[in-house]
Amino acid sequence: MERYWHKMTLSLIINADDFGARPETNEAIIRCLLEGVLTSASLMVNEPAAQAAVDLRKEHPNLEVGLHLTLSDGSATLPHSDIPLLTDDSNRFPSDPVRAGMKYYLNRGFRKQLKAEMRAQFERYVTFGLPFDHVNGHQHMHMMPIVWDILIPLCEEYGVRSVRIPYEEFHPANRERPIMRRVEITFFNAIRKRNLRSLSGKSIYVADRVYGQQETGNMNETYVLDLLARLRGEVNEMYFHPGTLHARPLNGGEKGMDVDQYALLSAKVRRKIEELGIRRTTYTEIGE
Repeated sequence: MERYWHKMTLSLIINADDFGARPETNEAIIRCLLEGVLTSASLMVNEPAAQAAVDLRKEHPNLEVGLHLTLSDGSATLPHSDIPLLTDDSNRFPSDPVRAGMKYYLNRGFRKQLKAEMRAQFERYVTFGLPFDHVNGHQHMHMMPIVWDILIPLCEEYGVRSVRIPYEEFHPANRERPIMRRVEITFFNAIRKRNLRSLSGKSIYVADRVYGQQETGNMNETYVLDLLARLRGEVNEMYFHPGTLHARPLNGGEKGMDVDQYALLSAKVRRKIEELGIRRTTYTEIGE
């Protein structure tokens, strides 16, 4: 990618979440960078393949990487004895993000431990020697007000210039759970407004639109092609989960291939991006 960006260009950040979750995820992300349209990835610093992900990124410096802050469905940096309100005996957070979010929201006593664990994840990211392209949250836990209000000062302290705020019009391709999908997007749109207000006067950038929540784990080729044609922001982010257990397997295709990975490798998707004049970019490039 050329190292310049113009405000009037329709731009698209194409990100893979859960970098470092497992070797298969790392492999899929690098393949989607080299053979597909991927531009960046978000690193889970405490998962088994985190160091391997960092080593791969150093081999492929054109992959921009950010922190995928994990406060649910993952492992903690600090030992359980330091954050007993947050983790179980195996040092893992609750797997259900709704349960975890309610737990953190309803008990302000969690704040001190949350702050300590979040700082520890920032510090671990720094020890890997990677610059921060962005910060976002696993299962969007970073959007919870109690987490967000700790996160933004940490971003300022560590020089993070971009955070993810999910924002997309209600247009799911999958018609399963329509009521719950509507509730989810209404909830995120409400806290989006609150969190955007908190950024007033700060040097932290967010994309105009962020797509991926409604079809998370099912960002298949057909859906992505349709989505590309109706992007509404000047700067958009689209995020995927290639190579994760979260993504749906691709029926009748290459063994181990999931629909997210297939879409990122799709020649049709690449052609559509080119035909529409969409510029693939990263948060770092926009910041420059």
